[in-house]
Amino acid sequence: GPRAQAKFLLTSSGDYTAGCFQLSVGTYTKDMSATSGSYSCSSSRCPPCFFFDTTSGPVQLTLQNCHMDAFVSTHGYSMLTTVTFTNGGGSTATVQDNSGNLYLLPRLGQRGSSMDCKCFGQVGNGILICDATTTPVQMSGNIANTDHLFGDSCLTISAASNPFDMRYPVCAFKYCTTCFILDTSSNAVALTLTYCSYYFSMDQSSVGVLHYHFAVTGSNSGTVSDGTNVYTLSPAGSGQSSMLCTCSSQLLSCSADTVRTTSASTGVAGFPEAVSVSDFVKLGSTLSVRGFTKLGSYLRLNDNALQFTSDANTYAVFNNGLQFYVDSARKMSMTVSTGTLHGTWQSDSVVTSSDARLKRQVEPLLDTLRRLQAASAGAPGARGGP
Repeated sequence: GPRAQAKFLLTSSGDYTAGCFQLSVGTYTKDMSATSGSYSCSSSRCPPCFFFDTTSGPVQLTLQNCHMDAFVSTHGYSMLTTVTFTNGGGSTATVQDNSGNLYLLPRLGQRGSSMDCKCFGQVGNGILICDATTTPVQMSGNIANTDHLFGDSCLTISAASNPFDMRYPVCAFKYCTTCFILDTSSNAVALTLTYCSYYFSMDQSSVGVLHYHFAVTGSNSGTVSDGTNVYTLSPAGSGQSSMLCTCSSQLLSCSADTVRTTSASTGVAGFPEAVSVSDFVKLGSTLSVRGFTKLGSYLRLNDNALQFTSDANTYAVFNNGLQFYVDSARKMSMTVSTGTLHGTWQSDSVVTSSDARLKRQVEPLLDTLRRLQAASAGAPGARGGP
């Protein structure tokens, strides 16, 4: 039958170059051609296999001259060799060659936590060509169990408030994943991720950005915050209920339109340019316009004024009452108790003869006749007088 193969862990490689050299938390530089000194593996040539114990923290390895193993070192031409790297703990590990190529190994249980690298040696440099396989399938699990600890997964949370510091193992005593499902079936869910640039205890803010995915699955809304800004997600099936975010320098930048600062009470959806809607627009119980609004070519809302022309000289404005202006001249003003016509007005004949509300100092005709009779009776020389 086929021969079984296994590699044992080495703290001192010695002559057993078939084993894996073990490194614990820290930053290391190893040279595959070195047989003594700190760049060697315990004063011996390093084997083409490294095991990272990241239980207590991350491991960072720079591997120089990766093509210079025991065989290649005796030859002067380029070779292609294989080096294996395995992360066996709960933190991140990184591998870098002396040409600056950097590869990341996530924690144990994540796809890509173990990888084989090909080392291509040319002109004295060892170049690592690695495979850290990932898939688009992300399993989901509740924080009460450990399903989310075994693979690329989404962590399901349902508590009303969830403050997570990504520097520490705060998700079931493990480092959190970068995908979260907000189960809002019973209540709104608020998630706060501080130090989002940390990936399994290692700060990536100086070397790159992290990608996050958030989704709401219940009938209530959800919010995601980085401690500075708050992004709002709609209930499932009623708008934008999921978003992708990029974390750079501990701050999230998300695809959700509705955002506010942590000190503000209401999130506002912002758009960088114009908005076009092909059908009707449904608003809530009230319409709030915080600044300038233009409807069509000329009708505009600006502060307390409804403007009817593009030059903004003909408008209606509310200021302790309703006032109408035409060509910047006030023509009519109305308050709760009275109304006033300003300037020169011409009355339509039909309106004048039929509607006394547009006439000033109007009194019944009978009252006018009585007053005339009284005046005539008291005048000297009037008929019927003394």
